[in-house]
Amino acid sequence: MKEEIQELTKKLDLIEGQVENGDFEDFEENVLEVEEQVMELEEQAFEDTEIALVNSLINRIKELKKEGDFYDEKAELDRMFPNGQDPDFD
Repeated sequence: MKEEIQELTKKLDLIEGQVENGDFEDFEENVLEVEEQVMELEEQAFEDTEIALVNSLINRIKELKKEGDFYDEKAELDRMFPNGQDPDFD
């Protein structure tokens, strides 16, 4: 498990390095691919150290997505339908 986490950490490092160098080709696709792999690991993590490392990766991915201005479906729906959270809203 720790080897897989280290591998994903290296992938995120490479992605961040590409962004710092202004290389945005396949950026979103790469981040989403790593995110999917991290989510799979999250389901398998049982030790506290593994959980902490996976959570760290999740936070890094969230930052990359925020910086990359990824499409956020929930935020878009909230913007389009501000009353969508009301129980009476259909």
